[in-house]
Amino acid sequence: MFIKKSNWLSYFWKFLWVVGLIFLSNLSFNYENQIQQTARETFSLIPVIWSKLFISILFGLYISLIFVKKWSFNRRMQEKELIGKR
Repeated sequence: MFIKKSNWLSYFWKFLWVVGLIFLSNLSFNYENQIQQTARETFSLIPVIWSKLFISILFGLYISLIFVKKWSFNRRMQEKELIGKR
């Protein structure tokens, strides 16, 4: 029973990660369109450059937090296994 729950939980987290990525993509797409519309009206490209930088940093943080969380969890599990073997 515990193994099935753990397997289900792993799929839930992956699904939640995909939903979050889709939400972040949609949010950044709408933000970029709004900034480009403002840039067309004001003839200023500075907001476009800053928005692309901001969106890139946001995606980088989102993806890196996913991998860091996974890495630290695996690291702790390995440490617990090593302590248990002693």
